[in-house]
Amino acid sequence: MLAADLDLQVWLDTIPDSQPVTMVAYVESPQVQELSYRLTTSKQGPAGSARLSQGGRVNVPAGQPTVLTQFSMTLGEHDACTIRLVLLTLPGAPVGTYHFNCNETDEPGGRRQYPKDPS
Repeated sequence: MLAADLDLQVWLDTIPDSQPVTMVAYVESPQVQELSYRLTTSKQGPAGSARLSQGGRVNVPAGQPTVLTQFSMTLGEHDACTIRLVLLTLPGAPVGTYHFNCNETDEPGGRRQYPKDPS
């Protein structure tokens, strides 16, 4: 199955000073889309490991940031955390897989652009 080329923008916002850390995943499309998603968060640290998985469907209006999901997690100073987000069109053509390192803080205001895996 070929990957759909939908010119999507996908990013993650962290809510400042939230404890546990609250993250919100967004998508924006230049055209109306109906998408499904699977988000998996993995965390490992001195206190052990945790894994969170979510999935669902979302209607994305043209040109408007749309929330995919919101979740919270406690991150310790020595924890390693990654997020994997898979987007699909309905009925299931792959759009892209995006990865994020929860420990990176490279942009002000909490916004992190997801780098898309090369197809």
